[in-house]
Amino acid sequence: MGGADVTLIVASDGREDFGLYTSELLRMEGVAVTVRGLGDGLPALLPGVVVLASDLPLTRPEADLLHRHAEAGGRLVFLAPHPHGAEEFGFAPTYRTSVEGFLRMTWPGLPPEPMQFHAALRHMVIPANGRVVAQVCTGDASHTPTGEPAIVRLPLGLGEAWFFLYDLPRSIAWTRQGDPRRSGLHGNHVAPGWRPADMFAGFLAPECAATPQADLQCHLLRHAICSPPMHVDGPEDGGVPWLWPFPDDAPTVLLLSSDEDWSTPEQFEALHDALGRYDARITWYLVPETCITPERFDAWRGEGHTFSIHPVLEEPLARTWEPSIARHRAEFRERFGVEAGPSVRNHAIPWVGYVTGARINAALGFMWDANYFTCPPRTWHYMTGGALPLPFVDVTGEVIPILQLPAQFSDETTLAASGYEFSLGLQEDEAVESVIGLLRANAERYHSLLCVNTHPVSFAGYSRGLWERVLAEAQRLAVPRMSLEGYAEFWETRQKVEVGPATPTKAGWTRRVTVPDGAASVSLIVPGASGGRFEWDGVPSDVGTREVFGVPHAVVRLPEVRGACVLAWRSVAGVSP
Repeated sequence: MGGADVTLIVASDGREDFGLYTSELLRMEGVAVTVRGLGDGLPALLPGVVVLASDLPLTRPEADLLHRHAEAGGRLVFLAPHPHGAEEFGFAPTYRTSVEGFLRMTWPGLPPEPMQFHAALRHMVIPANGRVVAQVCTGDASHTPTGEPAIVRLPLGLGEAWFFLYDLPRSIAWTRQGDPRRSGLHGNHVAPGWRPADMFAGFLAPECAATPQADLQCHLLRHAICSPPMHVDGPEDGGVPWLWPFPDDAPTVLLLSSDEDWSTPEQFEALHDALGRYDARITWYLVPETCITPERFDAWRGEGHTFSIHPVLEEPLARTWEPSIARHRAEFRERFGVEAGPSVRNHAIPWVGYVTGARINAALGFMWDANYFTCPPRTWHYMTGGALPLPFVDVTGEVIPILQLPAQFSDETTLAASGYEFSLGLQEDEAVESVIGLLRANAERYHSLLCVNTHPVSFAGYSRGLWERVLAEAQRLAVPRMSLEGYAEFWETRQKVEVGPATPTKAGWTRRVTVPDGAASVSLIVPGASGGRFEWDGVPSDVGTREVFGVPHAVVRLPEVRGACVLAWRSVAGVSP
């Protein structure tokens, strides 16, 4: 996505300040952004929204220019503002810092659940007219707001500025990928082997595990950038459009995967038949000695199911990973006549290094990594704090070109009937309540997603009741039941959509939108739309509505054409925009 209302200012190469990773957070949220280095100068930024990367050092003239930009109607979003820059906007540094903690959003319409932060938060006294959006909370079970601000919204003339007083990009990275200090250390009490879950043991607060806290904090960053200004109630200058993360304006999706684990043909058929009853698709991860025949492979691919590999790796992983996968892919290609899918999940989910596994898989050409797999006893549910696709990032701020797509539930890690120690140990009714509870929460307010995994051997043996009830509820809620790689295809198409900046007209505004092939299921969300009509190249468009964080939004489906189109918003006589 490019050609944007939003400019992200980063220092030097955008690594040290996690600036490039910040741009990936915005891409995940569907926000088109232009990235500029601080050395390129600021005057050309006006007008629009300006996002300042973490701890960006500003001179007094630069701070003055940004202040004037906001007063003239622009918007600023500061991430972990440097104390000297914050002082220019009326903040008083206390020179106290927290590096771990909890926060609660206290603004009307925002999720009130406690959430963790895992990066530096500078405590500051805010200006008298500042409005606190989120507060630091106590560390005890009550997580009571302390009054210390974590996120502040500050009106400035005709515009405004948002201040995230903590380093949100780094916090999201550690929340999604675990504590880098725990890399290689066993912490989850599951042996043998070392897994991503070991980096979350003692790092993920149990009371936050049922909340997609990383996704929600990214949603709030998007809200800070895109929502209408405090003084505006209408789409003509009311906010920045963004792309909805799910196909056909669905409120969420349920992603399905299946690790083969040497299941029999009969066990595969039992799961396949159930998927058909609920109009569901799945990504099958096949072991080297798979029982799937080329004939069954072709038939199921024709139904929309997808296939990739489930490699069996041996120690030392750092030396055997790449040749083992290369051999497995060659066997897959020889057996089925096509390449394995773009995603991969290792058998028993072993990992190496903090992001070494991601680097290896990216170098092998995979685009999606499914190895971040919630594994009790010391991780639960949203182990990674989220589930929307997001690239890996190293501690240096280097973005690694492969997307993490975690799984939250699996047969053996959920049900007591599995007999494993690394299980939540739930009875079927308890498991159904837990999974469906998160499915409903995503559909109603979180707008993250769930990815679940079922082995054919487990489905046929003990988990059929759980997954059939989950599939039935997803169907009832009109939540798409998609294969992991089917959703990946939608996501890759969404990422190719380009939304240009607004050009004012007498009746409203126009935007140039570049639509790739297959994008008709993608929706453009226009904040604050309270009246008027939308047209694609002069043809009226059907428009839906959706409330996000308490703000009404128009939902505009992309047209079924390829190439550059013009979206126009026009006011309607008698309707106050």
